[in-house]
Amino acid sequence: RRKGEKKQRFFYKFSFAPLRLCVFALIFSFPVLAQTKIAVLTPEKSDLNQTFAEKLESEFSDRFKVLNNSFAESAFLSGAFEKPFNLTTDQAKNAGEAIGCNYFLLVKANVQRRSAFKRDEYYEAYSVVYIVSVKTGKLVFWTLKSFDDDKSGEAEKKLFGSVKNLAGEISEKI
Repeated sequence: RRKGEKKQRFFYKFSFAPLRLCVFALIFSFPVLAQTKIAVLTPEKSDLNQTFAEKLESEFSDRFKVLNNSFAESAFLSGAFEKPFNLTTDQAKNAGEAIGCNYFLLVKANVQRRSAFKRDEYYEAYSVVYIVSVKTGKLVFWTLKSFDDDKSGEAEKKLFGSVKNLAGEISEKI
């Protein structure tokens, strides 16, 4: 072998080591980020609640590991909470451990007919989302989104149209 060939192989072998290390770190960091397990729960059963929760889950599917809704709901309901939107920290920890997630979201969506002195009858579509950390049992974040229109269906469309932005906002908090 030539004299310079050994030095050249040594140079190529170790000059790309930092690049290899970065690629290796990136490859193995993505699964860790995706391992955050969440459950989207709707304690009050209605078609609107279920549809809203399903749309929210589909927005989270590429960011988190979303647990099976029926199993998560069953585990949550086994706690037989009198006020599911007002849990103590111990109740929240126990519910989350039973579900097997890092965070759970309590979701409520509804459309209501409203009236006001200066406005004729209109409809308000709203959603409330509470995010609870299973590790601490504490409320991490909550939000209320509200949309109104003269027609019920239009207010509901506005609500469903807000799901993508809401999922982004929630993702930043988890």
